[in-house]
Amino acid sequence: MSYRKYAKIMSGLLALLLLSASCQSSVDDGGQVTSSVSDSDAITEETTSYLETIPVYDFGGADFRLLVNSQSDRPNLHAGELNGEVINDAMYNRDQTVAEMYNLNFVYTAYDTRGDLYSDVSRLITAGEDCGEVIITSLTDGIGDFALNGMLSDLNAYDALSLESEWWCQSMNETMTTGDKIYATTGPMALCYAYSPYAFFVNLTMADEWGLEDVYSLVESGDWTIDKMNELMKNSYSDSDGDGVPSVGDSFGLTTTHEAGKAFYIGCGMSMAEKTSDGAELLIDSPMSIEVLDKLHGIMTNEYVFCTENIGNSANTGDYKTLLFTNSQTLFCAAPIQWGVLNFRDMNDDYGILPYPKYDTNQTEYYSHINPFFPVGIAIPVTNQKPDETAAVMEALAYISNSEMLPKINEVVLKEKIARDEKSKEMLDLLYENMVVDLNCVYDFAGSATKLRLYAIGQSDNFSSEYASIKEKAESELAQMLD
Repeated sequence: MSYRKYAKIMSGLLALLLLSASCQSSVDDGGQVTSSVSDSDAITEETTSYLETIPVYDFGGADFRLLVNSQSDRPNLHAGELNGEVINDAMYNRDQTVAEMYNLNFVYTAYDTRGDLYSDVSRLITAGEDCGEVIITSLTDGIGDFALNGMLSDLNAYDALSLESEWWCQSMNETMTTGDKIYATTGPMALCYAYSPYAFFVNLTMADEWGLEDVYSLVESGDWTIDKMNELMKNSYSDSDGDGVPSVGDSFGLTTTHEAGKAFYIGCGMSMAEKTSDGAELLIDSPMSIEVLDKLHGIMTNEYVFCTENIGNSANTGDYKTLLFTNSQTLFCAAPIQWGVLNFRDMNDDYGILPYPKYDTNQTEYYSHINPFFPVGIAIPVTNQKPDETAAVMEALAYISNSEMLPKINEVVLKEKIARDEKSKEMLDLLYENMVVDLNCVYDFAGSATKLRLYAIGQSDNFSSEYASIKEKAESELAQMLD
């Protein structure tokens, strides 16, 4: 399957998420979701053919335990039964097929927060307890911490996993492999993978009223750059409430979040770290990195850019993260694709979806930042007593997620749900074509990724001196990770 076809499938999944509250799983008194074996005809002959090449083990009806961070806005679970919702039923049928293959019973232990999952599971692993077969949680404040503390198994040790295949995220595998070891991966096996990329939203009604250039044409011609973005929005600020300062009552060119600082940086084709023959090195203070960061900082400190996290969530502001865009007070909105899925469907104004702008026209590709705080990381705890068998089950789940679950979703719901026009559907293809996991976004050595995102989004100053003060510590933490 081509990457473009894969992107269309993923955009279909996102469309369905607009309709399906059933992604939240019902739990029993023990906080677990169970999925017992039942007949399923959901698997095609082609898929069955590949599944027959994966090693099959008989679990003897035992539980296969998945420790999963899942929230209503970042779902990773099905309801535990068929309920008529396409995404729920596709996931459920996937599980039934694999359960039958391996004579096992899937048991999901759901955690509302990544912090609770890490606290509970790390305590059990430290005590040497067999806590479960698979962990699915965030990359930052989750998988990265597990890996640094030696709590995860090397996935390259298991022949059943075909990590170079399209049902696993290749950027994750390339970024997170150190030496010949990799301790976590991601891909459509984790439903929230569909939520994870940052997107760039545009109010098409405002753009038309202002007589702006066609943004879709800019993307297609390769002229969608941060300078062009700045040009389109630089005369957009209006002190609508008359208080004399940029505030929630005004109109802006762009609203954004802290994490979008990384999305803009990665969209400019940048990486915070680079693989070397010795492992990896940080590039945060390279001349090119500083050049890109300074340009972003210069744009983001203008009065026509507003960081929504400066509002705060209260009874007066409501859902501050989407408030200004849904109220038609801003031309652009830099945000996770999740916001469009959950909040933009009922907007009165027309909106479009774009990839993040390139640094300049010499850049050939558009890149999308995978939000490392979303629960997309997939790993095997080091205390797992059946790692080879677990790897085989993971491979089967991942393959079916990619070859059967996502195409079904695409066929049923791609049409007209998240994308309001045909061009937005094409933009979604671009958005999912180059999804990027950055090593330092996962590990945030000495807080360097956090400092970078704040500077890039105009929320701090003097990045060079700030990074210089932590550079030695950041490099030391990287060296420890490599060791």
